Amino acid sequence: MASKSIEQIVMLPFMAHGHLIPFLALARQIHQATGFKISIASTPLNIQYLSSTFNSSSDEPENDHIHLLELPFCSTDYGLPPNTENSENLSLDSIGKLFSPSLSLKKPFHSLVSDIAAKQGHPPLCIISDVFLGWATEVASCLGTVNVLKIASWSCQRRSCQQIFLFLLFLIIMLIISYYPSL
Repeated sequence: MASKSIEQIVMLPFMAHGHLIPFLALARQIHQATGFKISIASTPLNIQYLSSTFNSSSDEPENDHIHLLELPFCSTDYGLPPNTENSENLSLDSIGKLFSPSLSLKKPFHSLVSDIAAKQGHPPLCIISDVFLGWATEVASCLGTVNVLKIASWSCQRRSCQQIFLFLLFLIIMLIISYYPSL
């Protein structure tokens, strides 16, 4: 009897450290609770940042199950300073300039999730995207999966809030599994 493949979740955080870090923390919690494979997609410099954070804080086996995937992005194409892929080096009045360029990630994200679906023979269990990247819902729908919107903020990183969110996310995942029993 063939073994069942490990389910996969794809995560898409907004381009700001206050969103990237909570997504990485959530990825770890989901993997530890479910054993699912998690892929986090972002721009090259944000993936580099997450990679340094990820590798410096953990040498656990989860590194084999949490993958960081790059989406192409060139900040100067959108009037941003060179190598500006998150809010870290922008003034408060310039942070809004990241919203428009974030729309350019839709097509490469769609391709990335399509490739994942082709490799595993079915779409990911779900996409968890930042609330600021609402277009991910359309990508999920096109590919036959669902999108769960997440609001990431430092104020919501208290342990109790994390546990409540993880529990709600777990319930959503269980509903998806029961709705799509062939997964």
